[in-house]
Amino acid sequence: MDPGAVGKLARRLPLGSALISATNGKTTTAAMVAEITQDRVKLAHNRAGANLVSGVASALLASDGADLGLFEVDEGAFPDISGRIRFV
Repeated sequence: MDPGAVGKLARRLPLGSALISATNGKTTTAAMVAEITQDRVKLAHNRAGANLVSGVASALLASDGADLGLFEVDEGAFPDISGRIRFV
């Protein structure tokens, strides 16, 4: 896979991305934020909890036309993923 693919795909999101990362509570918090925002914007969101680079890449690939990225991110993968995307 292209090492720049996540960044290229994330740049398609006009509103940028938000990352949720912590030791505990990531899935619950991401689900609550998605529920609150999904009627306002089309989300690229890793709902299944795939919270590594591959999961974010899969969510981006599956959400053509999304406005905002909302990604649960494992704390170990956070530095890598946060370096690849543009934030809100």
